[in-house]
Amino acid sequence: MFGMGWEPWVRVLRPEEMKAISLDLKSLCLEEGVPIPEHGDGVSGGERMSYVASYLRAACRFADVLVGSGRGMVYMIG
Repeated sequence: MFGMGWEPWVRVLRPEEMKAISLDLKSLCLEEGVPIPEHGDGVSGGERMSYVASYLRAACRFADVLVGSGRGMVYMIG
């Protein structure tokens, strides 16, 4: 941190790193081989899980596109 802010953290992920990340994301999107449901199941916390699951599915799709096209990515925190 400095002054009234901070310096963001920036990282480059090479295409070969994206393959492992894509596999990790897919494993997060599965629970014992069953895909995360599209919608909450009405059980306590189901709505929150659906909200998180939608972002996990989007991340899986995004990583798949990058891997399929042989690209890496740059990300920034901050």
